[in-house]
Amino acid sequence: MRLIDIRPETEIRAETNAVIGRPRVSERVLRGPRRRHIWSALLSLAAGLIMSEGATQAQFAFVANGGGSNDVSAYQITAEGKLLAVGGSPFPAGNLPACVAVDPRQRFAYVVNEGSSNVSGYAIGTAVELSPVPGSPFATGTDPHEVAVDPQGKFAYVVNAVDNNISGYRIDAKSGALTPLDGSPFSAGKFPRSLVVDPGGRFAYVANQVGNNVSVFRISETGALTEINGSPFATGVGPSSIAISPTGAYAFVVNEGGGNISGYQIQSDGGLRAIAGSPSAAGNRQRGARSGETSRDPGLRDPID
Repeated sequence: MRLIDIRPETEIRAETNAVIGRPRVSERVLRGPRRRHIWSALLSLAAGLIMSEGATQAQFAFVANGGGSNDVSAYQITAEGKLLAVGGSPFPAGNLPACVAVDPRQRFAYVVNEGSSNVSGYAIGTAVELSPVPGSPFATGTDPHEVAVDPQGKFAYVVNAVDNNISGYRIDAKSGALTPLDGSPFSAGKFPRSLVVDPGGRFAYVANQVGNNVSVFRISETGALTEINGSPFATGVGPSSIAISPTGAYAFVVNEGGGNISGYQIQSDGGLRAIAGSPSAAGNRQRGARSGETSRDPGLRDPID
């Protein structure tokens, strides 16, 4: 299964060989004796969006190359959807860059480096060139997997899989530099693998792959995370990626170990209520999910009252 989706939070995750999220490079593109090492490479795609007369148009895209080159490719997107390499691309990153997030104003990009346990921050130039922000890279916990920026562009969050916690940062509006939040890191479940912030910027959702559940946190005005009552919420086996629909009404979790997808209705307090008929079967080697939404979420034939 393969899915690509542009979300209002200006983040796109792309994947080869499976679904979106934290993809592996397809074996078809691998050549030479380093195949085994490159096979474990992780790619992530993020696009800056510009709103014009009610339409959403992607203007640029970034790809984190974690298969040994340890850099970030930058592209301009033409009106026809073609990708044009930016001058100076690729730009240096840390060890094993795995995920890219772009702030809502498309001024800054953040790349999680799994191997070096840090986040590289970049200012996005007028020609889409990337320049390190002051103080970059910024320390995370051990084995960071994903980075997410809240819809207001005030905070950034990183899940640290080995440390079972979440690093939270305040984003400097002028420079893009990251400053750890008071109380950070925040405790999560076992092996937090994926994180997403809801479109309203009120809650953060974390898929805990070994814990087989999702932790839900309320985001305070200062960016601090407080786990809500009833959290964590059960998933299938090995949840590896989580997505929220653009209206914030539904959450979907890919259960990598179970070969299926769990669907939930999001309650007013941020809690999750399983959709009737969930989980839904998926294909083999599924790796992630991103949600799109029309006036009615597809596949919800039996809404819960």
